[in-house]
Amino acid sequence: LQGEPPGRQPVLTYRVAAAQIDSWWDHVRKKLHEGRQAYVVVPSVEESARGLASVRSAYEELANGRLEAFRLGLVHGRLSSAEKQAVMEAFREREIDALVCTSVIEVGIDVPNATLMTILDAESFGLSQLHQLRGRVARGPVQGICGAITESADGAHPRVDAFVATTDGFALANEDLRLRGPGELVGTR
Repeated sequence: LQGEPPGRQPVLTYRVAAAQIDSWWDHVRKKLHEGRQAYVVVPSVEESARGLASVRSAYEELANGRLEAFRLGLVHGRLSSAEKQAVMEAFREREIDALVCTSVIEVGIDVPNATLMTILDAESFGLSQLHQLRGRVARGPVQGICGAITESADGAHPRVDAFVATTDGFALANEDLRLRGPGELVGTR
């Protein structure tokens, strides 16, 4: 029972390194101008000690830079349910072109016109989380495109590489088990 649900296509998934960032954002802007919508997923709400992008700083940078010509929305887990619902409804109604968000959009979001996903600091997400996020842009008949942005081109990112290599959830679950191990029921691991 593998493959996509009826009427859906697999999502084209790319690893985007620093040298390719400008080309990626050019592509996103082109698709937004064509009437598509996009998600920009950020790992955390606040700035972190590890230097990961925060949703607020990413929103400000995009609104005043690469996506300044578009209407942006902001969603994260610290908003009230009513606030999240209002922004998601505006996104669904195409009043927002790009939604800057945390992984709060992992499940339960269905916006068929949102066919672009940019995942910042992709190496900080788990494999199943990456796979769930990618599923947000496979909701309709138009090809979804996902860019997993990593800190460096040459750095080893086995989870991101596995994510880019396949859209098969079973294969990703096996790779996740291989990378993280089975854990222990008793013990400190």
